[in-house]
Amino acid sequence: MRYAAHGRTGQGIVSVDVDEARYVEIREAKATCLFALELEEKLALVMDDYAEYEMELLRLAEWSLIWPDRVIPDSTQERLTLDRRLANLLAACRLYLDQTDHLLSRIFGKSSPELSAIKAFKNELHSKHWGYRLMEAVRDHVQHSRMAIYDVGYRTSQSDDHTYVEFTVAPRASVKEFAENAKFDRKVLAELKDGEERVNLKAPVRDYVSCLITIHKRMQETTGQRVSDARKTYETAVDEFSKLDGDSVKFPELVEIGDDDTIREEVWLVTDFLSRSDVLQKRNAVNENLQHSAASNRDRS
Repeated sequence: MRYAAHGRTGQGIVSVDVDEARYVEIREAKATCLFALELEEKLALVMDDYAEYEMELLRLAEWSLIWPDRVIPDSTQERLTLDRRLANLLAACRLYLDQTDHLLSRIFGKSSPELSAIKAFKNELHSKHWGYRLMEAVRDHVQHSRMAIYDVGYRTSQSDDHTYVEFTVAPRASVKEFAENAKFDRKVLAELKDGEERVNLKAPVRDYVSCLITIHKRMQETTGQRVSDARKTYETAVDEFSKLDGDSVKFPELVEIGDDDTIREEVWLVTDFLSRSDVLQKRNAVNENLQHSAASNRDRS
C-alpha cells in the first residue's frame, strides 16, 4: 500500500508520494469539515420545514379572515396540507436527532465523553420540556399509526372595544386517537388525559423545535475546536498540494494505491463545501425562543 498526491497540468498528470500519516491526517480533517457541513444542513432542513409549517398556519388564518362565512368544501384538504407540513417537520427533527449522535460517534468515538454528554443533554431537555416529550410521541405516532392533526380549530377574538377582530387557527390532535394507538407513549398519554379531548399542537411544536435549536448550539460548542483545527489542517493541505513538483495543478487529490497499483481510495482536495458550511452556519443563527414568540399580521398594539 502506498499513498500519493495527483494533479493535472497542461502536460498531463503529476504525481508525488505522500507519507501515510500525512494522508490519514488530511483525510480525517476533511471528514471532520464535512461533518460540520452535515450538521448545519440538517438544522437548515428542520428550520425550513418549521417555517413552512408556521406559514401554513398563517395562510389558513388569513383565509378565515377574508372569507369568515365561507362554506369550506375542502376543509379536509386544508387539514391534510397542514398535516403534511407537520409530518415533514417531524421527519426532519428525527433525522437531526438521530444523525447528530451518529456524526458525533464518527468524530469522537462511540464511547466518547462528548457523545455521552450530548445524549445526557437531550435527555435533560426531554424531561424538562412538555413539548419535547409530546412531539417525540406524536412523531412515532405519525410514523407507525395515523396522521397527527385531527382537525383545525378556527377562532376569533375581539378587542375590548369590539372594534378589532383577530383570526387564529389551531392544529388540534385527538387524545382518543393517541389512546387507541397501543404503541403511543403511555407516560405522555397520562399527562394528556388530565386535559381536554383535543390538544392544541401549536405551542408544543414551538417548544420542540426550540429544544433542537438549543441542542444544535451545544453541538457547535462541543465540536467547535475540533472542527476549527481540522479546517486549518485541511486548508493547509489544499494550499500545499495545489503545487506538485513546483507546478501549479488542477483537480488535486490524494490517493491510496494498492499493491496491484489500483486506486483504493480518493480524497479530492476541494474547498467549495467549506463556503457552503459558512453560509449555513450564519443562516442557522436563528431565534432561540420560538416557544415564546409568534408571527402576526396584527396592526394594533
